[in-house]
Amino acid sequence: MQRETRWTVLDRREIYPRFWLHTEQENLLLSWAMVSQVRASADFLLIRFLCEYGQVRLSAGDSLRGLFEHMQIERAWRIDGPALACRIPHWLRVLHGKTANVRSAFTIFQPYTQTLYNGLEKCLFQLFFTRGCIL
Repeated sequence: MQRETRWTVLDRREIYPRFWLHTEQENLLLSWAMVSQVRASADFLLIRFLCEYGQVRLSAGDSLRGLFEHMQIERAWRIDGPALACRIPHWLRVLHGKTANVRSAFTIFQPYTQTLYNGLEKCLFQLFFTRGCIL
């Protein structure tokens, strides 16, 4: 295992189906099979990818090209999230049930649900009552 201060890389003969993402709030094991849409900014100061917990964003003041290359060949074993300003949007973690219960998910989505309900109600009103139909 090779160790960089912000991430750890596996040797060529070591293979693991998951890698460890340490964040300020929790430790996550991410499946390589679920990691997709890995992309980096042109200067490699920002890396984003999708996983089973949602979109993960890593950023630093210097290049993350080494991490990007190790992710490409699935050799990153542990990523130190706080050192890389790791961000996973809270509402995505709620969707996946990792940090909140149903009540907090409802609280987050309630304004959107209400807007959707109001729009649906308006469409139904126009459809049925303007055409002479009665529900």
